[in-house]
Amino acid sequence: MSKENLSGTEQDAMLLGKLKKRQLLELLLDVTKEAENLEADLNEANGKLNELEESYSRLKERLNEKDSEIEKQQERYKHLCERLNEKDAEIEEREEQYKRLCERLDEKDAEIENRDAQYKRLCEKLDGKDAKLNEKDLMIEKLKKRLISTRK
Repeated sequence: MSKENLSGTEQDAMLLGKLKKRQLLELLLDVTKEAENLEADLNEANGKLNELEESYSRLKERLNEKDSEIEKQQERYKHLCERLNEKDAEIEEREEQYKRLCERLDEKDAEIENRDAQYKRLCEKLDGKDAKLNEKDLMIEKLKKRLISTRK
């Protein structure tokens, strides 16, 4: 059989057969050390993996807490927005009431001005009538005096 037709395992077996016992022991020792190094590396990697998993769990727990806190804040925000909308509606209603009251007040002010003008005209008429009445009273007095003086 030629070397080319042999599988990798068969070739390894042929090489091992050619090696001396000491070389085999050294090779076995090297493989054992390599296996121990690989096992140590694996243990170290597993340790790091465990640390990372624990860290991941803590971070996930903190993230869940933050998510819960965000949900509470969102609910609070939603509630505050609803209250703000209610207050806005109330303010709008109050502004409308204020406008209506201002319009009524303006109407009443105009009515008062009208009444004041009417009152002034009536007072002027009354003053005019008082003056005429005083004139008539004076005339009556003069006539009484005349009448009295003519009777005597």
